[in-house]
Amino acid sequence: MNLRMKFQMRFPRRLFLFIGILFVSATLFAVEKTEIKTGSFNGERHNFTMENGHQGFVILPKDTSSKSKGKRPWVWYAPTFTNPGLPGPELEWLFPRLLESGFAIAGVDVGESYGNPEGRKVFTEFHARVVKEFKLSPKACLLPQSRGGLMHYNWAAEHPKNVQCIGGIYTVCNLASYPGLDKAAPAYGMSPAELAAHLSEHNPFDRIAHW
Repeated sequence: MNLRMKFQMRFPRRLFLFIGILFVSATLFAVEKTEIKTGSFNGERHNFTMENGHQGFVILPKDTSSKSKGKRPWVWYAPTFTNPGLPGPELEWLFPRLLESGFAIAGVDVGESYGNPEGRKVFTEFHARVVKEFKLSPKACLLPQSRGGLMHYNWAAEHPKNVQCIGGIYTVCNLASYPGLDKAAPAYGMSPAELAAHLSEHNPFDRIAHW
């Protein structure tokens, strides 16, 4: 008996057919699951435009049984950009787990603010809206990534009572190192020299040191 015949006897054609169907089904399921998760991360996504024109979103868990006295814990992600879409699929390792644990996820697009006062003002307006409209906890769990640190850390320095905790994914904390004062100055309506003179008022690296 040759090797091929032995192989066929030990592994019947029906088994191969079953494995083939299982493989195709699993592949299709994986594609479908990825498509569902993109943008909503398997949650209930609400997009809206604020009165100031900025785009915001809130993703609520599909399971609402974990509410605590009507105030849901939530993770506030920054930066949020509608184009390109951030947060994006690269956060699928984290966001579905947060939603499954009862956390909402939210964010607002303030453009390339680099943590400037105008962006911080929009953050304050966004916080007030989502807390009221979506019954979220007044204390947010901040999750900045990259230059989102400039936005969140500056806002947190001015609103510590509205912060439950702060995480971070390779966050930027120093305007002088990134994006550099020459690039950040226009967002602040200043010259690089003027921003340098007022850096301690807007730089998370300096502001966090005084917490």
